[in-house]
Amino acid sequence: MVRKRAGHCPNPDLRHRVPGLLPPVADVEAELCALLTPALLASRVLERRDPCNPERVIRMRARLLTLPVMVALIVSLVWRRLGAIAEVGRVLAQDGLLWVAPLQVSEQAIAKRLDTLPASALAAVLTAVSTRVQAQAPPPVPGLERWRAVRTHFPRVAVVDGSTLEALRKTTQTLRGREGVVLAGRMMVMVEAFTQRPL
Repeated sequence: MVRKRAGHCPNPDLRHRVPGLLPPVADVEAELCALLTPALLASRVLERRDPCNPERVIRMRARLLTLPVMVALIVSLVWRRLGAIAEVGRVLAQDGLLWVAPLQVSEQAIAKRLDTLPASALAAVLTAVSTRVQAQAPPPVPGLERWRAVRTHFPRVAVVDGSTLEALRKTTQTLRGREGVVLAGRMMVMVEAFTQRPL
């Protein structure tokens, strides 16, 4: 039997993509550190539910991968377009990420901490940062005069962007029991159009 040769995949959603690593930009890093650092210094107890026994609460230990380190890692994953956990580990060990000094951590440790990090801890950081951003004066928006008529009719104009995340491999215990394809979820961001502040 003749095997069909794998050709070029025409669908861009199904192609294997390896994004290039974006270089750090000092101004953006300084702004991110100024926004995120006060929220991260607040003392928090990280707890999560046991997947086998949901009534049991597990308290997470703070060793190397603390909440400030994980927030720096997650922000860098998105901002610098780090393509894989191996790339995160390499950059973290060589250069450090944002406010985190170079740190040698295994890929397995990063993957396990990402898998068990409670979403409520990240939500608390996001809420604190959003409150600080709302309290600051809005940045000047060029060409705002052209939108004066729109602003008089509508008290708030929002810009929304969203995406469905890719399918997950069923490697964790909680995903093995699910039938069919399990998507990583959906993400959406909504900002005010003229002040560019999150809503």
